Amino acid sequence: MFHKFAAVLALLSLASLLSLLAIAQESKPTDKPAAKPADPPTAAKKADEPQPVVVMRSQLPKGWKSLNLSEKQKKAIYSTRAHFAAKRQSLLDQLEKLKDEEMEALNKLLTEDQRRQLANTKK
Repeated sequence: MFHKFAAVLALLSLASLLSLLAIAQESKPTDKPAAKPADPPTAAKKADEPQPVVVMRSQLPKGWKSLNLSEKQKKAIYSTRAHFAAKRQSLLDQLEKLKDEEMEALNKLLTEDQRRQLANTKK
């Protein structure tokens, strides 16, 4: 019973996080093209590790339009936001992988009969 509760709680937490990220990504349409993500200034890239691709509309943080930003500043902001959006997506992917690994480890603790019983309750 506790495992079902924990699983539901984890799913609700993930759904809430994804909803907040989706809301944060929404913006009014602009006529500016999406900025390409720039390489982070201090982050070291691993050659064998693929970088996640994140598509993000160009937008400034709430309240920043009134700051009279230059085009150079806007491009840097868009680039920085794209960079961090990629980092957030990478963390979400890692979290999903960790949850899968946890379920594998938990399933290994069950007997074959318990696994069948669990599979029958899920149907």
